[in-house]
Amino acid sequence: LAGEVERAEYVRELSGRLGVDPSALAADVRRAAAGRRAPGARTVSARPEAFTVPSDPVWGSKAYLEVERALIRLAAASSANLSRIATEIGPDGFRVAANRELLAMMCRGDQEGRSVSYAELVDECPEEIRDYATEILSAGGVFETETDGLENTLKTWQHLGIQHRLGEIGPEVRKAEEAGDHERIRSLLDEQKRLAEALRGKRTLY
Repeated sequence: LAGEVERAEYVRELSGRLGVDPSALAADVRRAAAGRRAPGARTVSARPEAFTVPSDPVWGSKAYLEVERALIRLAAASSANLSRIATEIGPDGFRVAANRELLAMMCRGDQEGRSVSYAELVDECPEEIRDYATEILSAGGVFETETDGLENTLKTWQHLGIQHRLGEIGPEVRKAEEAGDHERIRSLLDEQKRLAEALRGKRTLY
């Protein structure tokens, strides 16, 4: 009985955060609870590395971290979004471990042919990232499925990746100059020009 009361309170709180029908959410939670492992089966640890922000000036920037969170929300919003993000970025393309884990969970569910609801996704999360998942899914834009929203977010992710690579090229050019590797220098400068033009929208990357 205590577990049912706790679950009902959980459903009320989560439905309010996500803005969904409490009765439908309750059904999702019951299904998830029926299939979850027995209490105590999860190993709970702080796992601070799951939330470690990269020290890199681009990957650790607020702009980039917000893009990752937006991509997780978009992936959770529809199977089409998930497929596109998994194909173009994949879990390994995320720099924050918690986001990699969330996308990998959604991809597994999709591969198994099941649609994972917001409640099920949160409930299936390892204990240490569950609050984080709830926070992401309850943020603005959780129901964003418009093509423009996904396209703009993917484009921003790509542009930040270009900025990161441009930051790497300078030191690589200096290293090639020290080694007298003129072929490497030309290759790097060509790449730098191509990426700079792509960033300005004058050409595509591929």
